[in-house]
Amino acid sequence: MPLKKSAHLLATAILACTLSIAPAHAVFHLWDISEIYTNADGTIQYIELFTTSNSQQFLTDHDIKATQGGETNTFIFPSDSGSPTANQHLLIATSGFSALPGAVTPDFILPDGFLFTPNGTVDFAGVDSQTYATIPTDGVMSLHYPGGTVSANSPTNFAGDVGSIDAGGGGETPTFTPTSTPTDTPTATETPTSTDTEMATETFTATPTETFTASPTETATLTETETPSPTETDSGTTPTNTRSADIDGIPGVDARDLILFLEEWRKQAFGAK
Repeated sequence: MPLKKSAHLLATAILACTLSIAPAHAVFHLWDISEIYTNADGTIQYIELFTTSNSQQFLTDHDIKATQGGETNTFIFPSDSGSPTANQHLLIATSGFSALPGAVTPDFILPDGFLFTPNGTVDFAGVDSQTYATIPTDGVMSLHYPGGTVSANSPTNFAGDVGSIDAGGGGETPTFTPTSTPTDTPTATETPTSTDTEMATETFTATPTETFTASPTETATLTETETPSPTETDSGTTPTNTRSADIDGIPGVDARDLILFLEEWRKQAFGAK
């Protein structure tokens, strides 16, 4: 194999290996300086970084430098930041800042007097650098980037806690006022893909109604024929029998009955005339 071709293949292989292992400690460079603050005596200071990208947490052993003329103050990150990092702030502040009652917790601690004023430069790991003629020292205003505009301070840490410092002159004690912690708004609303409706309708069939037909009513007609007893008329005297007088003193023989009997006998004996 020609030497030139072998060298090319070797270089390609080395580059591939380098790319495969480098990101584990190299992804940090998309943080930008977003705010710089100091009070008049330099005891309360902070530098705030911001990134819109993920996977920028590998800060260990990288640095922030503050320079003025030939003098340089250097802070080296002792550990990585939290993750994920997209749209997150990173607060690097002095111990004087963290000692303020109610102050949000810095992510990393700088020594007091770290920043120079005036005519200073702040450089983050050689990837973002900001130079200023002066930093506001009224204890309320700070420099905001990009642009280096002057407006009220608003230190924000990685957790999203925000506040404001009032370290004005005149001997007043510096104060820190926390503001409401940003509320994370879900980026998507989860809607159930299906609705389980368990509303089985149970149909109950009524038990057939039993109709009872009454047995035919049996009507029994009881006819009793009673021969009335002879009517006796009570006239207040001895009862008078309605029958004709007994014949020849023979009791129980009615004269009329005898006449009828004889008449019937005559008809049978002699024929009816």
